[in-house]
Amino acid sequence: MHCLGPRYELFPRILAEIISAHSVAELSLYLTQGRWHSSRWGLPPQPSGSTGAEVYAWIFGNDTVVDTRWRTLINALNGVFCTALTSVVPEHTSSPKFAFKPHGSGTGREMYLRYSALGRETVCTENLTPWKKLLPCKQNGLVTLFNPIKIYENVYHSIGFRVHPLCEVSRPLRM
Repeated sequence: MHCLGPRYELFPRILAEIISAHSVAELSLYLTQGRWHSSRWGLPPQPSGSTGAEVYAWIFGNDTVVDTRWRTLINALNGVFCTALTSVVPEHTSSPKFAFKPHGSGTGREMYLRYSALGRETVCTENLTPWKKLLPCKQNGLVTLFNPIKIYENVYHSIGFRVHPLCEVSRPLRM
């Protein structure tokens, strides 16, 4: 997706490269531990994922090519985020036709959705380090508040991202 452009001051280069290499139109990954208690805390923050790991992507291409791109995308995300997403096998992947709609602007190109949720994926301190490295502030600012012990001792925590274009392909991408 050449819309990402060459500037990476605020957007992580590694994510841009993964998105481009796998022809991804939109991508979402959430790692969540615990249960949100709506009766005590109100509505859950949005966007958020279900307990465990949740990943979905709108991928350009025909149905066969998309399956191959999905598998290699999962492997790439697994490597970057130190997760066990390799459990996302065809038996744990769905292709919903009506449940999800793309968030970004349409390009008119053929694309398909792949979705997987792994309820037993545990979220631990080793998952936090890759997320910290993706932030533009590196070891300053917001990252100084990321105390793994404090975060993971809570009854609920969720970390994730959603990437979707807010522009036409011919204009720069804002995320």
